[in-house]
Amino acid sequence: MRGVILEHIRVAPGSMVVTGEHAMAGGESLKLRRDFFGADEAITDYADGKGRWVATSICSGRNLNEAWERRNASVSNIRRQFNIDRYVDSQPSRFDPESTT
Repeated sequence: MRGVILEHIRVAPGSMVVTGEHAMAGGESLKLRRDFFGADEAITDYADGKGRWVATSICSGRNLNEAWERRNASVSNIRRQFNIDRYVDSQPSRFDPESTT
């Protein structure tokens, strides 16, 4: 059975917060983007050079563990790309997003 991880994130200079779907209400001109920093796809208002943005990230795999690995790699890619030091997940799982770095 395939695994899928869907998360809502909010990015600001220096921080990334995994949050609830309410974060998407503040998004402007949401678009579907494929291969979004390693995620299969995302619904996002991200644009090159934009410092603050939101996304619903979707990562899948052949099973749930593979989906989590892909999700963790995507989180690490975003953190690296935007020099994010502050990472907050209000409901952390047993999977560490830094384990793939």
